[in-house]
Amino acid sequence: MAYININDDRGFILQLQRMLRDISFLNYDDASLGLSGIYDSRTQYAVMEFQKENGIPATGIVDYDTWQSVNRVHDGYIRDNSVPRPVSI
Repeated sequence: MAYININDDRGFILQLQRMLRDISFLNYDDASLGLSGIYDSRTQYAVMEFQKENGIPATGIVDYDTWQSVNRVHDGYIRDNSVPRPVSI
């Protein structure tokens, strides 16, 4: 089964980090750290927390099921947060 490891493409890992950040699993409090594109311990921890919350075995490995689930949750987040909400006046 395909999965992400520390030697994978930085662009792919950066995409994963962006999605995890958007859905609040990866929090960079220090703006100077930014998103690295490196599958570091913070990213692995975020993946494991995401897996736990979404009923996926918490391995820290981004396999096909994890990747699909991150994409599905992120797509829902984008959809729910990009639609203008009615404003009461």
